[in-house]
This record gives sequence, structure tokens and C-alpha cells, in this order.
Amino acid sequence: MKEILKKKTKNLAVWTFVWVFTFFIATEGPNEFWNNKIITVIALVVNLIIGIVMLISNKNLFDHYDEFQRKVQLEAMAFTLGLTVVIGLLFEETYKLGLITITPKIHHIIFFIGLTYIISVLLNSRRYK
Repeated sequence: MKEILKKKTKNLAVWTFVWVFTFFIATEGPNEFWNNKIITVIALVVNLIIGIVMLISNKNLFDHYDEFQRKVQLEAMAFTLGLTVVIGLLFEETYKLGLITITPKIHHIIFFIGLTYIISVLLNSRRYK
């Protein structure tokens, strides 16, 4: 079972890396590599397809988790989603109200999501052991 989890985790890591790379190409390509809307649309469609494959890979990994691993992951995802909505909306509104000068950008939220998820998984793993 550990070998299957290891293989599925590596598979997810590869698809995640490919998705991040294709996202970079799709978003930076029009500015740096080409000036053609058709190529941009193709790059975005490829990124979407890779993203879907990455999500399927993630689901396949979850299918091999035991109850403990599922509980840890589910709670981490729920906490991350909730906190991201609350903090994301608060971030946007404090900017609109002129209380902060940092312009909210999607990469701020993505960084926050990643950090919150990692911390949540670590804390949940420790709490349930």
C-alpha cells in the first residue's frame, strides 16, 4: 500500500509541476514569447486540460488514503477554503477602503492558500496521532 501511495504522490507532483509550468507559459507567453491570440488560446486550453488531469491525479491519490489520511486532508482543505474566503474578502475590502496600500493580487491568495494548507495538514497530522 505504501508503494502505491508513493507512486500516486509522485504522479500528482509531476502533474502539479506540469500544470504550474503550462500556466506560466500560458500567462507569460503572450508578453515574452509570442504575439498571437490563437497560440495564447491554445496555451490556455492545454493548461486547462493539464489542470483537469492534475485534479484527477489528486482524486486517485485520495482513493488510496486510509481514514486517518482522509480526515487530515479533508479538515485541512475545509479550513483552508474557509480561511481563504474570509481573509481574501477582508484583504480586498481593506484595500478598497484605503486601509492598506498593498494591491490585492491573485498570487497573494495562492501563496496564502498553499501556506494555510501545509500548516493545516501538519497540525492535523500532529493532533490526530
